[in-house]
Amino acid sequence: FDFGWGQGTHGGTHGGGGPSTPTTTSADSDSVRSNGGGVSGSHKIGRRAFVVLDKTVTQSTLESLFRDTCEGVVQVELKTDGESGRSRGFAYVTFDAPARVNEACERLNGRELPEGSGVRCKVMPALDREPRRTPERSGSNKRRSNGNGNGNGNGNGN
Repeated sequence: FDFGWGQGTHGGTHGGGGPSTPTTTSADSDSVRSNGGGVSGSHKIGRRAFVVLDKTVTQSTLESLFRDTCEGVVQVELKTDGESGRSRGFAYVTFDAPARVNEACERLNGRELPEGSGVRCKVMPALDREPRRTPERSGSNKRRSNGNGNGNGNGNGN
């Protein structure tokens, strides 16, 4: 189904629709794991929705919106900065079934949030994470210390 990506609301700009066209938010691309509106490669859609939203939206507001509007909400996770505790501008919502994710996307994608702000959120199916591989470390990659604290490993202390 269409998420409306080509309708000028991407990237926080007004798409030529006039001053009344609400804008969308963006999140750091390195912290975002969504399907961008479609499925590619070996990724499959699971039971989670990915939500891009304004950084002023609180956990309680987001949770109320999803629980009041959608069925089967299991968990709402607003992602926050570890140091400041402020919103990072995205969230994951877990549902009891994959079909509920699609329903949430249809109902809430493009919704103005917070209400009256002129900022529209994006709601899309999240990609299931692939297991991360831990790089194997061989003995040759480790720095050896010679005991003098400089870590050069040549053993002569220089």
